[in-house]
Amino acid sequence: MSISMGSMGSMGSMGSMGSMGSAAQPEYGGVALNLMLVDALVKTRGGIVDELNDSLLIEPSYPAIDDPRSMALWAPSVRLYTSLVELIAPLEFSIVGATPGTPRAGVRLRASGNRDIATLRRPTNTEFFAFFGRQLKLMESWAELRDERASEILTQLTPQYAFWDSIGQLELERRRWTGELISLALAFASFVEMRFKHALAIPRPIAYSRKIQPIIPTPMHGSFPSGHATEA
Repeated sequence: MSISMGSMGSMGSMGSMGSMGSAAQPEYGGVALNLMLVDALVKTRGGIVDELNDSLLIEPSYPAIDDPRSMALWAPSVRLYTSLVELIAPLEFSIVGATPGTPRAGVRLRASGNRDIATLRRPTNTEFFAFFGRQLKLMESWAELRDERASEILTQLTPQYAFWDSIGQLELERRRWTGELISLALAFASFVEMRFKHALAIPRPIAYSRKIQPIIPTPMHGSFPSGHATEA
């Protein structure tokens, strides 16, 4: 059975997309939109604009259909959405069944032209308890570090631009295209990883032990593949 990426629908709020400013408060000439500004604009127009004169209308100049040069005209969020469609459109997920030699079902990601990109398989129960059981114990042993690392954990829930900037001096205010490319890569990785997570449906650690007790809300998606590892 083949499942198109188009069936993914809305991903909701993704941290990497928030940085694109699509949800930010709108600005007018660099000033945040507010009631006083709106009132001033209304009064200014009333004082300087006469009745609309057809002779003063500006004839628009349309670019060619789907002209890539138009991308420079749009808001960063529009460039993000447009580019995501182009990246996602050729992708296709399909179920991979278990075989005698490989007793694990999974899902395969392909691009157009039957080009395999990646195949991930769900571990068997035996493999799960052998591997994830050790992971749970390791996680429990790290619980004592929560006090020390809580600020780092909380600030890294969203894209870690501040951390990257402190290491690589990104200065994204001066490199707008680099910032948009990073946001696009993170958003694309989120779409792909969430499709894998849905297909494999591996429960989160808290589902296996009530002693985990996370300090942040448990994400409402599967635990495999790791989103942080995929986006890294």
